[in-house]
Amino acid sequence: MLDLLLFSGVTDPDVKQWVQAVRSAGGRVSTARAALMEKLVKGLKADGLWPLLDELWIFAAENGTQARTGVKARVLAAAVNSPPFTTNRGYAGDGLSAYLDLNINPSTAAGRFTRNDASYGAWIVIQNSVTGARLMGYDGLNGTELRYNAAANYGMGINSASYTPTGIASTSLGLMVATRVGASGAGSQNTYYNGANLVADNQASTALPNWNFFALGTSQFGGIAAPCDARLGVSFIGGSLTAVQVTSLYSRLRTHMTAVGVP
Repeated sequence: MLDLLLFSGVTDPDVKQWVQAVRSAGGRVSTARAALMEKLVKGLKADGLWPLLDELWIFAAENGTQARTGVKARVLAAAVNSPPFTTNRGYAGDGLSAYLDLNINPSTAAGRFTRNDASYGAWIVIQNSVTGARLMGYDGLNGTELRYNAAANYGMGINSASYTPTGIASTSLGLMVATRVGASGAGSQNTYYNGANLVADNQASTALPNWNFFALGTSQFGGIAAPCDARLGVSFIGGSLTAVQVTSLYSRLRTHMTAVGVP
């Protein structure tokens, strides 16, 4: 039997399926939150971003189950070693062993994220303090990771041999995005912060490892590597994004995060 919430103003079929997936997993979705999610999803569709996403998790949610249920494909992330959840702010790491297994392995998923056409990103709600920690990634042996550097800034890479320092200061919060288009060459790998391009480089791509993507750390040989103590409000995985598309994604997520109270 369909949930009555689905008939209280929610019309988007993907949002309806997301609500049902959350409820089936034991979580809940309020009418107000369903309406906010529908506004976000319809905005992403209007901007042409929806088909480019493999998955999008809005961790800044009403409850942990809702937070871990992907909005696009309804992939349920696993909370490993009890990372603390805060309503409307998201999940935090402990810098030791707590993290989120996003349960997507790009090497086997047959999604939009491929070796030479890929993007991923995370919304930082609370700054990390553990030097060298990874906030998101799936390969602790190369550059597919968002990391916090010893120089009190960030570095990001995507399907490359190493990460690229961004120069963003330690107080910076918001959306970090890495995107790749092409095997190598100028601008094949780009890093963005809150919609603005920070770094473009020409690192050659590397083969995809057979591991899952993690948030609040990165995977290495299937286990957690370099866990952080930051708090994340969003993670996403998908195909490559243009500068205009990154700006649009940031704008849609900024509107949603503001609506749920994230500064």
